[in-house]
Amino acid sequence: RHRRTNFVISGLTLKYFLSCGIIAAFLIVITDIIAGLLKPGYNFISNSASELYALRSPTRTLVVALNVLAAACTIAFSIGLLFSVFHNSHLRIMAVL
Repeated sequence: RHRRTNFVISGLTLKYFLSCGIIAAFLIVITDIIAGLLKPGYNFISNSASELYALRSPTRTLVVALNVLAAACTIAFSIGLLFSVFHNSHLRIMAVL
């Protein structure tokens, strides 16, 4: 016999988890803008964003640190999304993907 476990998460905590999705998107955009302004000779039109975290780039440490923070926010958002659609198995699958 299968016993179903119910996970409970408060509404305020769920809002914090879900707001991490907005923060992650904001961090990604702001990271590119700040790093692009800090890297000498960088042109937003002619250079690619990958140049900002290239091995010898002066902005690599900043970009990697902020991208790790954005990834953590994305994971938190996914957890919040998973909890918010816990009752629907199809939406749960989409949240995991």
